[in-house]
Amino acid sequence: MSDEDLYAFDILNKVGNDNITDEELDAALEAAKANETLFKKTVEGLRQQYNRLQEEQKQNIANQQ
Repeated sequence: MSDEDLYAFDILNKVGNDNITDEELDAALEAAKANETLFKKTVEGLRQQYNRLQEEQKQNIANQQ
């Protein structure tokens, strides 16, 4: 998943698909990308967060079996 897709996914995950327009999502993405360093740090943090969640989910499934 690209950095832009991950950032957009996170916004959609937080506010819900029905609560944001495509134009608002694009504007949020462009605003975030205006500070390239902060955008990269944010995306790196999101990747780590989602990877942790994925690992926790795998652990929970393994523990249930």
